Amino acid sequence: MNERADLWSAAMVWTREVDAMRTLSRLPLERAKTLGSNWPAIRRTFADAVNAEETRDRAQFPPNWSRPGPPEPRAIDEMLEVWSWHARFLADHTELVRIIQGMALAVARGRPELSGVAYLKRRRWTAYRAKEKGLKRIAAGLNASGRATTTAAAPKQSKPDPSIPAHRRKIW
Repeated sequence: MNERADLWSAAMVWTREVDAMRTLSRLPLERAKTLGSNWPAIRRTFADAVNAEETRDRAQFPPNWSRPGPPEPRAIDEMLEVWSWHARFLADHTELVRIIQGMALAVARGRPELSGVAYLKRRRWTAYRAKEKGLKRIAAGLNASGRATTTAAAPKQSKPDPSIPAHRRKIW
């Protein structure tokens, strides 16, 4: 496998890809409303709710029917970082990016990997080989750039500027 523990492998990149797609699926669907209305809100009665079948018992809903809560900011940053890998290391290979993203999104939604790339009309092993090729290319690029595998690396402590008096330095 890897000689050192801090080197990236294709499996580690795949895990981050799937996590990025899970984060994407947890983002809220609603957007901020830019225009408002001066019309009063519609008054709803219990009969309206009954007609809309909103009074059903929770036991009638299928399991896992609700969406999970929104992702944390760190998860969003990691998702954007994964997408920046596509731009850096797979810029000339857009089909590899489509295959990796499609398969990762399918796995994140709990479906088989190949269901995410069915629209590309690729054979099963062609899609698997393309996925592995793209993941290995990203891992090699990350290892060449010296990017550590730990995402929770401690921030570097900078030395205080000696020209600023100690009582003027902001510490937070």
